[in-house]
Amino acid sequence: MGGRRSYSLDDFTRKSREVSAKKANLTKALKSEDVSGVTVGSIRLVSEQNDIVKIFKYSQKLLTKIVNKYTPEETKTVKDIVPKVRTDWAELKRKENFDSNKIIDDAVIYSVGKYLRERNE
Repeated sequence: MGGRRSYSLDDFTRKSREVSAKKANLTKALKSEDVSGVTVGSIRLVSEQNDIVKIFKYSQKLLTKIVNKYTPEETKTVKDIVPKVRTDWAELKRKENFDSNKIIDDAVIYSVGKYLRERNE
């Protein structure tokens, strides 16, 4: 079986003692299936990470721009829609002069592509 590798928390978070403690608390809550602990831990970890905030912000801007651009036939699979979304993202990123990197780009493209596919199910 193949597939693309998912990103870990280390890909998105900066390295510091404080962040390591927050990740440890989140992991502990996940293992103990503590829903409120997972929620609080996620919010604390995400709120301080600029890349994650950028992903949310950029995904919303891209989705707003292209939400009605494609027909359901064009968005049947993520594989069909990703190249189109990638082109739209490149245009928007260049126009708005967004600060991004490969991780941000991939997260924005795949999250918007997945949303467009699921919207038509």
